Amino acid sequence: FQPKPDATVRAIVATNDTVYMAGLLTAVGGVARTRVAAVSASNGALLSWAPNAQGGSAHSLIMSPDGSKIIIGGAFTTMNGSGNPGYGLAAVDPLTGASLPMPANSLIRDAGANSAITGLSSDADSLYVSGFVFGSGGNLEGISRINWSDLTVKWVEDCHGDTYASFPKGDVIYASSHAHYCGNLPD
Repeated sequence: FQPKPDATVRAIVATNDTVYMAGLLTAVGGVARTRVAAVSASNGALLSWAPNAQGGSAHSLIMSPDGSKIIIGGAFTTMNGSGNPGYGLAAVDPLTGASLPMPANSLIRDAGANSAITGLSSDADSLYVSGFVFGSGGNLEGISRINWSDLTVKWVEDCHGDTYASFPKGDVIYASSHAHYCGNLPD
């Protein structure tokens, strides 16, 4: 098993059949790919799955609990040619790589040189998205909760300070961040 990506892989999602990867890669085994790729879990052979993330790297990946969606987060400004959805956050089909509707990307927008979606986590019914903004290009430094059912935003935690990862456990969301201003949150 040696898929041979040509650059850093920042995230991996594995199933019984497929290993999905995302990062800085531009090729796997000498075959062009744009920040994301998939290989056979049994032998590392490159698969035809090839979403096209342009304008920045990919930082994170997660599969929906039902296996019907792969969510990709990063600094990319388009996914499969679209910036909405596809601006730092995209949903793609795990078999074809085709873009899926992602209404949350109309609100959650982190991409480009100064912002990115850095973390994706999940529980049974929700996707949790975290990011950073340093200058222009984004609007999420905290965590947003997105419904898996239709990929719409359930809530946005509006603390300022980059958030790198989150982990839901019961009614608590743990975060790795440097939150420094939460004055926009209700008491």
